[in-house]
Amino acid sequence: MHHALRPGPDSQQRAVQDVVVAERAIAAVDDGVAIAGRQVSRRVRGPTASDLSAMHAVVVDDHALLITDWDALANRKLVERGRADAARGTQGYRTIVTSTLVLVALFREFWAVVSHKTPVTVADLGRVERSAQRMLQRLNEREQGASRLPAADCTRAP
Repeated sequence: MHHALRPGPDSQQRAVQDVVVAERAIAAVDDGVAIAGRQVSRRVRGPTASDLSAMHAVVVDDHALLITDWDALANRKLVERGRADAARGTQGYRTIVTSTLVLVALFREFWAVVSHKTPVTVADLGRVERSAQRMLQRLNEREQGASRLPAADCTRAP
């Protein structure tokens, strides 16, 4: 036996309540799907976009500072320009980190000769080296599938 809905205020009110409940349920499902989608997206994307881009910007700036100063010292015949050839690569995260660390090593090797002829300080070399080492560590962790580190942990200190 079928019960027909009788038109009236009670049935209309129930219909409106059913629609409201259904809309809330759909909204809750949509929210859940959106949250799950963002979580999957974060896992797939990994640390490359946010963590490494901040570190990369710092290391690129540091590399530019050191290579420019090295070339200025070479123009004054205080160092050999060719010694920095291995440090001229800048394409790719690992390449820029390696190039920057090579420059730090060169400056330290020639520090007795260049220390009073460059605006770069020992403190600058230490800061640049720490920054590059943190980025290298993060690259290694990323390759091993380690969890994300906040970008703030790896950016330049004031």
